[in-house]
Amino acid sequence: MNTKTILSILFIITLFSAKAQINAGLGGTFSYPIKDFNGLTNYSLAGEIGLGYTFKQQIDVDIAYSHYLVNSNISNKHKIYAYSTNIKYYFTKTNIRPYINLGFGKYYMEYVDVFGFDIKKFDDFGINPGVGILFKLNFFDGLFTNASISYLQAMKEPQVEMINFNIGLVYYL
Repeated sequence: MNTKTILSILFIITLFSAKAQINAGLGGTFSYPIKDFNGLTNYSLAGEIGLGYTFKQQIDVDIAYSHYLVNSNISNKHKIYAYSTNIKYYFTKTNIRPYINLGFGKYYMEYVDVFGFDIKKFDDFGINPGVGILFKLNFFDGLFTNASISYLQAMKEPQVEMINFNIGLVYYL
């Protein structure tokens, strides 16, 4: 990289840093399947950890890692791991902030075939749009609770589609 590029990047970061905040969060998710590993699963539970950057308390961009534990009729070897990016738009800047979310990322999935012998692994691009609300917790400055509902779809066969119900904590540094 040349000096002009590095100085431009530093200028942009400095420009936004006055009106931006770094945030970190973790949450839990209950997922109800619509299409799921060829019908072999009932529901799943997931944990998620994320790191984000919020511009002017209005737009949030974060990266997240999710680990789904899938309840299966066949085996306990059904798993989903996800690395995703989420873009959220907050409608207000108050203590209660409703938002819309567009998430996308790479999903790594493992499942056992219908006979329970062969573990199949694949990865896929997925989308995860949703809506949610962020509530400020008054007892600790910078701490919010987050509740959302979203839709997850991975594109390849076996197609995975789930409705996710998420609750978690977000801390603004």
